[in-house]
Amino acid sequence: MPTTSPLTAAGDLVLLISTDHKRYIIRLQPGQTTHTHFGALRHDTLIGVAWGGSVPSQAGHRALLLEPGLTDLIDQIKRSTQIIYPKDAAYLVHRLSLRAGSRVVEAGTGSGGLTTALAWAVAPTGMVYTHEARPEIATVARDNLERFGLLPYVRMFQTDIESGFHVTDADALVLDVREPWLYLEHVRATLKLGGFFAALTPTVNQVIELLRGLEAYNFADVAVEELL
Repeated sequence: MPTTSPLTAAGDLVLLISTDHKRYIIRLQPGQTTHTHFGALRHDTLIGVAWGGSVPSQAGHRALLLEPGLTDLIDQIKRSTQIIYPKDAAYLVHRLSLRAGSRVVEAGTGSGGLTTALAWAVAPTGMVYTHEARPEIATVARDNLERFGLLPYVRMFQTDIESGFHVTDADALVLDVREPWLYLEHVRATLKLGGFFAALTPTVNQVIELLRGLEAYNFADVAVEELL
């Protein structure tokens, strides 16, 4: 029996790939126009098109219309800080054993690169609880998550973590902060028994300090890993 391809609708997030392989992510809004290097694209002409179809710009050039993947979202994120890239984000999701329904805590949010990957992994029934002390940085992350449609799966706290996290009984927790060993007492109080913890530590000295802290707080099954 023949089947029909699903069609795009107003509000969908779409990926457009030009013939010279430039990539654009846009949210389809009736009456709106997006300007690209290969011409203007009227959203009204993109709504109701089959996914995987070819669409024309007003200049007559065509682009492939696809659903954006997680890599596309992270690559095109608006940045106010250095972000965690897909290879690292994917591995963290794997090592934290995240799936739909997981509850994961993060600090700090930064521009929301890792937050995007975490929310993607735990949606639609899970939640990311992310902490960022700098208001201007938190605003950028919120805008990114809202743009990608992932904000419903994220609770954002504009605060430092010196007094702890706003969650208990979490499945996993990840720290991207300068001195993660200072917060291990709060990590223990936040994670459920047997929960997963990860920290990003770019220097050997930081790794050594963190290992000392993990031993002092009786963390088990500890591993140090480097991705190249």
